[in-house]
Amino acid sequence: MKTVAIILVIFLVQCAYLRAEPRPGMKENVGKMLHSDSCIFGVNSVSTYFYNSNIKGENVSLESICNDPRQFDSTEKIAFVTHGFVSSPKSTAFQNMTSELVQAGYSVFMTDWSQGACTEGIPIFKFVGYPSAVRNTREIGQFLARIIYKITYKCKVPLKNFTLIGHSLGAHVSAFAAKEIKKLTNASIPLLLAADPADPLFGTRKCDERLCKTDADHIVVAHTSILGIPYDVGHVDLQYNNGKWQPGCNIADVSCSHGKSVEYLTDVLKSNCSFPGIPTEEPPYPSSNTTDCILVNKKIYDSNNPIKGRYYVFVKNPECTQETFSCEQQ
Repeated sequence: MKTVAIILVIFLVQCAYLRAEPRPGMKENVGKMLHSDSCIFGVNSVSTYFYNSNIKGENVSLESICNDPRQFDSTEKIAFVTHGFVSSPKSTAFQNMTSELVQAGYSVFMTDWSQGACTEGIPIFKFVGYPSAVRNTREIGQFLARIIYKITYKCKVPLKNFTLIGHSLGAHVSAFAAKEIKKLTNASIPLLLAADPADPLFGTRKCDERLCKTDADHIVVAHTSILGIPYDVGHVDLQYNNGKWQPGCNIADVSCSHGKSVEYLTDVLKSNCSFPGIPTEEPPYPSSNTTDCILVNKKIYDSNNPIKGRYYVFVKNPECTQETFSCEQQ
């Protein structure tokens, strides 16, 4: 009964905010939309949109990506961004993230699995479809892994250039992609950023059935709401405002706090934006001479960042701080 209630909450709040076993029938195409259908019947539609300094969200084929320098620079960093339940790449949060990633020098692939994520259709069927969306995450993850494998093979892009970013169910999609990459290449994705990975129907699963810290060389998790997994699942677990409720959000609007995880990962890409954090549960806000602290900033996008562990991350409203601290860990 508790699980059903949580699923209902997820359906209601994510609709307001961000507006599995593999099946052999899904084709492996970048930029090709298959016929749409209810998520309850599995994944029938998936598309990938490409962004860089020259292209702003076009469906592209692998062949054109590798051969057209206007579209793809094999030396650039590459980010695969994946949305969650009843969401899509068209949401403002993901469009903002993509824009900041491109400005930071990334080529970005936005995964549109909105059909499999129950974004389309009658609202009541979206709710009923949540368990199906959970099941579909594995198939979408394996699909992404095959795309990444083809890019490394056809475009000669080293795996060290890739970063996976996923929100809610999309965090588990990214995890399944990373697991599959290991099978295909015997190597690991260097960095996975998980924005409030979904807890319902995942939280009690074993490591091979959800996001787990063994999936990539370095995993950073942003915890922001009660809809996300509450315990540590990464190498760095950032508990923003205790990981339950975020400033600027109505306490009854859980979706707002859930979606803030995407905003925080976007904010740190901006110049002079950081969030102070301390390795305790609910500490006092650090002073200018506090040394036992970290600054959560754009360095979390560095897979070689030495920071590890669990941190209470302070968020003010407005969110980014430009205060100076004496944190020994930067």
